[in-house]
Amino acid sequence: MNANELADWLETGEVEEYDINEAATMLRQQQAEIEVLKEQRLAFQNASIDLARKNAFLEDWKKTWSPYIKEAHGINTTILRGEK
Repeated sequence: MNANELADWLETGEVEEYDINEAATMLRQQQAEIEVLKEQRLAFQNASIDLARKNAFLEDWKKTWSPYIKEAHGINTTILRGEK
């Protein structure tokens, strides 16, 4: 039962004491799930930011060093850029 269904059920007025305890337990479980999802979202956002920074670093590195590598070693820099 989700929170909206629980609210609808409580509004019926046909709730007994046992039902109130069950509802409270459900709400606590749902809140725990919400907290886990918030933590996962934050972890994903942090990972996305970290990945973007690493990609920017790599792109900068390729732009800066690819010409020198090609000149010094005769390497085809298109391989370094992932081009075919």
